[in-house]
Amino acid sequence: MGVVNTPAFNAIKKVEQKLFKLVEEGGGPMRFKGPHDHVFYLNPLADIIRREYANPQIRPHIHPYPRREAGLLNYCDGNFINHQISKDLAPPMVELPSGNHAY
Repeated sequence: MGVVNTPAFNAIKKVEQKLFKLVEEGGGPMRFKGPHDHVFYLNPLADIIRREYANPQIRPHIHPYPRREAGLLNYCDGNFINHQISKDLAPPMVELPSGNHAY
């Protein structure tokens, strides 16, 4: 048919079987069925975060702690939201009896 670099049907089935085996063992992607009966897979969030931190090209760009810069640059700039922004502009929040904050 003239199509190049296309995996054979058998190769696709082998990968699918490996995915099924991972799912059955409790690791790897989780299988879901959409509202229109389409099947898709999602990696668990913990696995995604673990891979991102392990990737040397991505890890330097992850900022888990707030930075002290002028203005709100990212959601990780929590100090700005908590202490410097006007209460009229801040997102709604409640302090729970345990001392935790809920948004």
